[in-house]
Amino acid sequence: MNIFPRSDDERIRVFTGFILLLFQIAPHASGQSPEVKIMPLGDSITRGTNDINYPNGSIPGGYRKELGIRLTNVGLPFDFVGNSIENAFPGMDPEHEGHDGYRTDEILAHLPAWLAVNPDIVLLHAGSNDILQDVPVATAVNRLSSLIDAITVNAPDRRLFVATLIPITQSWQGRTAAYLNGNVDSFNASARNLVAQYAGAGRKVVLVEMNSGIVLTDPIPANNFYQPGDGVHPGQAGYNQMGAIWFGAVSSGWPQFPAPPPGAPGGPTALAATVISGTRINLSWTDNSNNETSFKVFWKTGTGGTWQPLANIAQDTTIFSAGGLQTGVNSYSFAVRASNASGDSAWSNIASSFPVNVALNKPASASSVYSPANVASKANNGNLNEYWSATLNDPMAAWKVDLSENFRISGLQIVTRQDADQPVTRKNFEVRASNDPEFSSYVVLANQGESSLPHASTLVASVNATMPYRYLQVVKTDGAYFSFTEMRAFGVVPPPAPAPPSGLAVSHTGESEISLVWSDNSPTETGFKIERKTGNSGTFSEIATVSANAVRFSDTGLTASTHHVYRIRATNGVDDSGYTNEASAVTLATGSYEAWAANYPQFLVLPAASQTPAADPNNDGVGNLLAYAMNLDPLAVPPEGSLPFITLENNGDTLVPLFHFRRSRTAGVVFDVLASPDLSVGGWQTQDQSSATSESINGDPSTELVTVPLEAGAERKFVRLRVVR
Repeated sequence: MNIFPRSDDERIRVFTGFILLLFQIAPHASGQSPEVKIMPLGDSITRGTNDINYPNGSIPGGYRKELGIRLTNVGLPFDFVGNSIENAFPGMDPEHEGHDGYRTDEILAHLPAWLAVNPDIVLLHAGSNDILQDVPVATAVNRLSSLIDAITVNAPDRRLFVATLIPITQSWQGRTAAYLNGNVDSFNASARNLVAQYAGAGRKVVLVEMNSGIVLTDPIPANNFYQPGDGVHPGQAGYNQMGAIWFGAVSSGWPQFPAPPPGAPGGPTALAATVISGTRINLSWTDNSNNETSFKVFWKTGTGGTWQPLANIAQDTTIFSAGGLQTGVNSYSFAVRASNASGDSAWSNIASSFPVNVALNKPASASSVYSPANVASKANNGNLNEYWSATLNDPMAAWKVDLSENFRISGLQIVTRQDADQPVTRKNFEVRASNDPEFSSYVVLANQGESSLPHASTLVASVNATMPYRYLQVVKTDGAYFSFTEMRAFGVVPPPAPAPPSGLAVSHTGESEISLVWSDNSPTETGFKIERKTGNSGTFSEIATVSANAVRFSDTGLTASTHHVYRIRATNGVDDSGYTNEASAVTLATGSYEAWAANYPQFLVLPAASQTPAADPNNDGVGNLLAYAMNLDPLAVPPEGSLPFITLENNGDTLVPLFHFRRSRTAGVVFDVLASPDLSVGGWQTQDQSSATSESINGDPSTELVTVPLEAGAERKFVRLRVVR
């Protein structure tokens, strides 16, 4: 190139810029609960009582059981709330505010404390005890008015459903059924007027015609509303009728959650919760959106717990594994919603998991039996009034249950004798598990030491047994007399391990990075475990776990020119699949041509001939090798000042030409500076670079600007840069 002067301003131009980042804090969404809170409120009929003076006893769950089943079956998300969990059917949401014998004034006195849970819906059936205790109807109606007002006055969105009282068909404490039922009719007439008045004033109060809606008799006597001996409290069929009527009223005016904002993603559906161990529940759902940026998982512990955010996970994810739980002790509920910049979607359905007693009524045996009333089956039949007892002289008293199949045990409960205070039976025993019915080998899952449990108490043990077992044994270890009321074991049949991934392929993407891709063959994994070893003789160790449905991973921070071998397996949080094939790659050498090319993805997709060092794919006169040597983008036009140039420097009376060129500090090449006076083939002479200087370019430690002083005095000189790989 010809010599020409260039000012310092022209030699180096530094451009500065900035990026403005705008972020916005979204307001906290109101109503984080994914379900409607329903408070069943009233007296013994809300509780589910059937007069204990007669054979039927209480009806577990009362009308709440049937109402809950119907709400669940049509997918209406609800949470029964209240301070009482008495008389619940197993597995149902137990909370309520149904209290035996309470009149309307007694309910009113407790109402402020009960409403602290802020129910969305209140189901009120109250006044029967006012009638039975001969409270004047006018007084009872005034109290009902106070109840309606107190429930709705400071809660404009709360919905109150007021039921008319069911008929009374038996005499009570000297008052005939006809007299009592006449007062019921008078009370109901006033209740209808009250509800109409409050609704007309803008309160969300709805009348539920319970009295006229029920059917007292049925061709099948077992389906009669009342059963013989109780004309005040329904029987099972009667409570089922009440539940159906409550459901019809509530579902027809079901409170809708606020509609998602415009642009929000579609809500996930088909949420399912699967217990896979004592500490882990796996969730899965259907993704119904193509524009979500994440999924928000919420949960609560127990039926009366508070909903809390659990996780915020990546878009397109349909599986999540919740760990650190006590599935044999607590129940858990989950809900999911999709989210993007516009807002949150509608809620999914609620998926719940409750501890299941897998020992209930399973075949039981014992080392000895005290009497025919105390056989082994009495200790796992669910009846706390019965118990198993060993003989007094049994030196190694033991009770055993066959669970009939293998279960992963997550929790245990040993209920001690409720009827007699026998401290010796409440200490020095252990619960063993085995897959050998003779227990020639076993593991101890729980134990009680030398101190006695309190009288009529329960030993509660959380267990995380990863191994599934079929047989459980409760053994006395001190040779003393032994008996107990109930052994409960909570567990699940272990799910199958996920199918192994396949088709693992790896490739280097730089001197410190290797990329992995594979095929996902399982719908049930919660993640993939990635293992690596260095060299063929190395030992595999786990380096990362990636989320479910992932099919790629980048292993970064590696050492250049190093051989790595990989394998992958899927996991469901408890069990792992088999491994993929093993695949290996060598990280690129530091500063190699291949490592440089890996920085430009568009270059790597060119035909192979265009990626060779001699090629010039964009025809800009700078071949690939030169671009590599000067650390330039091979497909971009070289920016101003990045190609070699010459300046003149005054040295006294002499102008000294200076040759400048850009050089990669890591490229494995040799830079030669050659000069010629006439461009003849034999006229090119290699220039001495011993006096060359260098400086970083824009603070880039990998690239420098080299300045080579040339011989002064010539009138004309041509200079060129040669790169040799």
